[in-house]
Amino acid sequence: MGMMNISASLPRGMDASGLKGVPADSLHLVAQATTLSSAMYASPAWWGFASVQNRDKIEALLNRMKRRGFLHPEHPSADGIAAKALFSAICMHPNHVLSSFLPRPKQHQYYNNYENRGPQLLITT
Repeated sequence: MGMMNISASLPRGMDASGLKGVPADSLHLVAQATTLSSAMYASPAWWGFASVQNRDKIEALLNRMKRRGFLHPEHPSADGIAAKALFSAICMHPNHVLSSFLPRPKQHQYYNNYENRGPQLLITT
């Protein structure tokens, strides 16, 4: 897997304290949009086939980024990120092979005016 080269993008000894004047939220957002998205690209497709050693390397990268201040300490683990990506893919694509296992969305009708039951607002949850 070529994603192990990503750990080389964090110079040894560099941490967020060396970036004076950069808000922590902005730093977390940039780290998540660059390094993390590269490491976890297409994770729903390959995560189940990754070896334990490769999963551990990605988890070590996340932990190192948290320690150095590039990610929020409460950022989810690599397993959590991959699971969320898979669930999002299933929910967003009704033709996904696993979408038949999810309950169908419920439709609720809400009325703007209760006295004359005027225009309806239909919300799908």
